[in-house]
Amino acid sequence: MKDKTAHIDELHRDLMTWSENLRFFRDDLQILKNRLAEIASKYTDKEVLASVEHFQNAFYTKELVIHDIMHEFDAEEKQLTAASLKQSVAIDRKLFPAHPEKLEQYESFEKSFKELKHEFMQFASAKM
Repeated sequence: MKDKTAHIDELHRDLMTWSENLRFFRDDLQILKNRLAEIASKYTDKEVLASVEHFQNAFYTKELVIHDIMHEFDAEEKQLTAASLKQSVAIDRKLFPAHPEKLEQYESFEKSFKELKHEFMQFASAKM
């Protein structure tokens, strides 16, 4: 969505898709945390434990970011719902301001999550 305006159904679809993907990332984080716990239980080496702590902190931070983004998306969805209730006649033809900042926020998170997951998988494969 690069346009400055969009129809409400497009905006809704974007928010729902991004929210579903964020739920997937949240579930994926739980799997990564479980693997990290397995690694932590097998090693006492300070270097390994320092890496474990690094990933624990990174995973926790990602969980917070997911929560914050989902909260923002939910607020945006509520605004769309309110607008549709206020102007229910021909709402599907009305153009609304697009949300390029939401797309950028989502894409930025997705990129950083994938980088973190890749980094962790390299670490985990070396330790398991």
